Amino acid sequence: MRKLAASAFAVAVTALPLLVIAQTQNPAALQKACSGGDGRSCFDLAVMYEGGRHVALDKAKAALLYRKACDSGSAGGCFALGLMYRYGKGVAQSKARAAELYEKSCIAGSDMGCWSSGRLFDKGDGVTQDKNKAAQLYEKACDNSYPEACHDLGFMYASGDGVTADKARAAELYRKACDGRHAKSCFSLGVLYQNGEGVPRDKAKATQLNRKACNSRYADACKVLERDSRAGQ
Repeated sequence: MRKLAASAFAVAVTALPLLVIAQTQNPAALQKACSGGDGRSCFDLAVMYEGGRHVALDKAKAALLYRKACDSGSAGGCFALGLMYRYGKGVAQSKARAAELYEKSCIAGSDMGCWSSGRLFDKGDGVTQDKNKAAQLYEKACDNSYPEACHDLGFMYASGDGVTADKARAAELYRKACDGRHAKSCFSLGVLYQNGEGVPRDKAKATQLNRKACNSRYADACKVLERDSRAGQ
């Protein structure tokens, strides 16, 4: 699982296709534009208040501004506000509210929002567990090549967790995530090749995939390579 960054903004930047740099570093100008209904300015100003850049740090105000951005249709604003609810930053912690906001960001175009909402429904973390809904959310993100979602959906198919077990489908999903540089998926696909589950048994392919995962610092893959090396393979 991808580690969450320290701020909602740092994660939300991947939720908006056009969001990288603030339009201006002038808080007064951003406030004026935000008050006029410009969601992007609300988001940029929220980033400033969340991090205490150019303004006094104020997470509660950041949350209000993220909400305004979200209400204007900003996927990043919804996702950032969801993170604040998820971890109780500037608002009372509510994983159920976080799930709603993640899903709203998903609808607005955030693959990370789809995956994050799926994770909560998958684990029943703050919401009623719903494996079917989790799978749907993972699939939506995976269709847009979001690797973590492809991996988690692959795991569901590999284990029959909430969906009908289908190792061949799991292999397809792991391969897609592996191609997206998701090291754990390379390792998981390697296990399927090692055991001949859903794919033809191919130890050389399994080793190749473990090496790729190990090169990306996935420890379990490195351990397998080391074990196989000691065994003389």
